[in-house]
Amino acid sequence: MLETARGREPGNIQVREDLAALYRDQGVRLYGKEKYEEAGTWLDKALSLNPDTQSVVSDAATHRAWILAFHSDPPQTENAIRLLSVATKANPNNEWALRQLGVLNQRAQKYDEAVRNFQSAIATGLRYGDYWALADVYLEMNQIDLAIGTLQKAIGVGGSEVLESYIRLAQAYTERSDTDLALLALESARKIDPKDDWNWRQQAATLRQAARYEESIQASEQSLKLRVTCHAYGGLADTYDSQRRFPEAVAMYRKALDTGNDCAAVAVNLALSLASMGKEAEAVDALEKFLGPERNADSAYWALVNVYGRLGKPELARAQLEPLLDKYPDSSALLGALALLYHEYLFEFQRAYQARRSQVGIKPADLSRKGDLAECAVTAGEYDEALRLASAILDEKAANLEQRFVARIVSTMVLLARHEHGSA
Repeated sequence: MLETARGREPGNIQVREDLAALYRDQGVRLYGKEKYEEAGTWLDKALSLNPDTQSVVSDAATHRAWILAFHSDPPQTENAIRLLSVATKANPNNEWALRQLGVLNQRAQKYDEAVRNFQSAIATGLRYGDYWALADVYLEMNQIDLAIGTLQKAIGVGGSEVLESYIRLAQAYTERSDTDLALLALESARKIDPKDDWNWRQQAATLRQAARYEESIQASEQSLKLRVTCHAYGGLADTYDSQRRFPEAVAMYRKALDTGNDCAAVAVNLALSLASMGKEAEAVDALEKFLGPERNADSAYWALVNVYGRLGKPELARAQLEPLLDKYPDSSALLGALALLYHEYLFEFQRAYQARRSQVGIKPADLSRKGDLAECAVTAGEYDEALRLASAILDEKAANLEQRFVARIVSTMVLLARHEHGSA
């Protein structure tokens, strides 16, 4: 009826507005049923009418952007960002649109823009999810103190998700190598729910990083008493692997996989433990099951290097990875894996240095990658470059304890190397 009226009176503003709202509602309804292609058609029809009702514009543009960004193959990120700009212009308090912009800019490593997007989302109303998203961006930027401050604010929001905020805070403290504060955050979470198995899994991970292995094992066992999960068995196995108790690690990794959950990291670590035991056929079989037909996943590069490296056959990793550079020249993960291969297993230090330089060029602000480059610069004999990088890391307020430690080690290595070569 409205479409007929629109045909008879194309200049009737009220008919146009009602029709746009109808199209929007139909699109949103289909979106809710996960019929994304049909939903997109109706949302496009709503937007094509250029309605004056800003809520219609904002809703239609936000839903359409989500479909383009997350339910299209390939993702149409630029079109999604354009529509989200339309949505936020129509309604500056559209939290979902602001959060989507943050996610897309984070995905594109446009971190400053992502921070602004999530801060704007928070300003529309305090939501723990927006605080978590902002903290994740800060962690990717290695701004760990800012991430911690953001998660503390999330705890202040209150509500039913305080427990997860505490666990995320513990993860951030662990990232900063601040074990005591991480354990205090987890203790606060346990006061809310003493039977939360995630809490115990995180405690195991925090203690493992601090090399408090027996306590880590006890925490994993406590998690398994509460709930049998792939991640709990995997964490226990990781601790055994860290202690070089490889047979026990293999047994736990297999139990993790037997849970039937999707645990890609467990499959990789199983292959690594088997390789450390010298069980080549089993290690390669586990690796191949993890890799599948696709070899361009970030974790696949790292897995290939370390499994074949531990088996003493790094040339097999080289044969698979080097040809991929022509196809993925800007892959930070691939360059990092090759740098690891050259440096740790093939001892081709100049090649490792060049690979790390290329990797840092992709993401210049990444302090961890700068630390890796500094280490490679030392072994490649590029002492001035190593000192410059170490100094830059130490001067950076955002550098965490681990990054500062690496920088100091690099400076010491340069002094020792120059002394050894008589140039001190």
